Amino acid sequence: MNIRPLVFLTLLGLTVVGGVNTLATPETPTELKASTEPSMVNVPAGSVHSKSLGEISAPSFLLAKFEVTRNQWQRVKVWVENSTKSKYDPFTALVSDADTAGLPVAGVSWYEAVRWCNALSEMEGLTPVYLKSDGISVWRKGEPGHLRRNMTADGYRLPTEAEWELAYRAGRQSKFFWGDDETIETVSRYGWYTKNADKKPRPVGTVEPNPLGLYDMAGNVSEWCWDAVAGTYRIWRGGSCATYPDELAASCRHSHGLASVGMPDVGFRIARNRR
Repeated sequence: MNIRPLVFLTLLGLTVVGGVNTLATPETPTELKASTEPSMVNVPAGSVHSKSLGEISAPSFLLAKFEVTRNQWQRVKVWVENSTKSKYDPFTALVSDADTAGLPVAGVSWYEAVRWCNALSEMEGLTPVYLKSDGISVWRKGEPGHLRRNMTADGYRLPTEAEWELAYRAGRQSKFFWGDDETIETVSRYGWYTKNADKKPRPVGTVEPNPLGLYDMAGNVSEWCWDAVAGTYRIWRGGSCATYPDELAASCRHSHGLASVGMPDVGFRIARNRR
């Protein structure tokens, strides 16, 4: 298991897509910079064998079509700063301008990512998923210690590892969601990684999606998941603009010792329970 650095992202309104999308045309950076309503894709219930986790399964859930962008992150950040009733600690400052708004947000800690999910939920009038250790109070400030989840809530959250891998695979057992081909020409169709990205994140949605219509699952920035290893090491999945093809594989997983520390090539995408 590799141990590296990480980052964070955000969304506003959501449009639910209730079916499976097949290799849609990638959206342009201009469209994504202007978008405040990234869509959610329905991931069907299923099970699969994971090289890392063994047999995994999950019920149907919703997963964001794109990694959270800097523009989306900034909008939630501004809401928190302007809301007198939110009582959130300020989120990490991040510049959002015409040249960077369509890039995935990165460098945000796991703690801040889940706090952001709660803020987005409250902003949208939904029930937050993450709670303080008493199981009642919404966690808004600082580091939570024994954080709990209300998995019956309708708010936004990080996907579990099992959910993330099921979504990545889209029903396939091959090394990558497109098969086993590791040539630069093929890998570059589906992900930004060290051979084609110059170790820099690229605008989301500018490579081909997986068969469910999920973009950047195989690269650009790695993505935080809910799960922990040995109680403290939080997991992120997927390769990034700074990794090689093997780390873009479905079963590749990484962890970091401190949930309070962000890293430059790690971000996230949000999940939500189906209703």
